[in-house]
Amino acid sequence: IPIALDMAKDSKDKDRELKKRMSTDNYMRCAIRECYLSFKSIINFLVLGEREKKVINDIFTLVDAHIAEGNLTTEFNMSALPSLHEQFVQLIDHLLKNKKEDKDQVVIVLLNMLEVVTRDIMEDEIPTLLDSSHGGTYGKDEGMTPLDQRDTYFGELNFPVPVTPKTEAWKEKIRRLHLLLTEKESAMDVPSNLEARRRISFFSNSLFMDMPPAPKVRNMLSFS
Repeated sequence: IPIALDMAKDSKDKDRELKKRMSTDNYMRCAIRECYLSFKSIINFLVLGEREKKVINDIFTLVDAHIAEGNLTTEFNMSALPSLHEQFVQLIDHLLKNKKEDKDQVVIVLLNMLEVVTRDIMEDEIPTLLDSSHGGTYGKDEGMTPLDQRDTYFGELNFPVPVTPKTEAWKEKIRRLHLLLTEKESAMDVPSNLEARRRISFFSNSLFMDMPPAPKVRNMLSFS
């Protein structure tokens, strides 16, 4: 993902070259798709406010439309993606810790992400996204810090995430996403030998398998 971000932020005049790279690098393409879908799932899970949900759904609808049309990198300012990536990594860090006292920091990160997306990446393409509950706009709340605006945006959050048996899959998704967002090792280091790749894949997949409990010794078959 860090390699893909570095490519995307300078892709304004190299859109064709970027698409060609994406079509040939299956590892990078799958990582980008997984991160985007996980990002969408996490944001929709965290945000509970109806107004905020509408804003988020409008953003994702517009992004999905440009992805379908194949003009995402030309319609949006991709040079701001590293800033969004930095804020999202901070959000993932807070989710990993899952501490109640970090809620204000989560609100600040979400506000920063909203500003980066609407002002820097979309460049105010949809001004109605910035409507506030006080009849003004997000941009008119001048002089207010993100903490001052927490009652205006993202006042209702599903954070901290309740710890239940069902949230184990959620925690695993967060850990995996954090790894994808921060891992800087190149996929070029994967061995080209098919047998070596098969063995490595088998071993790595086995780390995430649900292993059945071992039977009691007295129930095991004798080999003698």
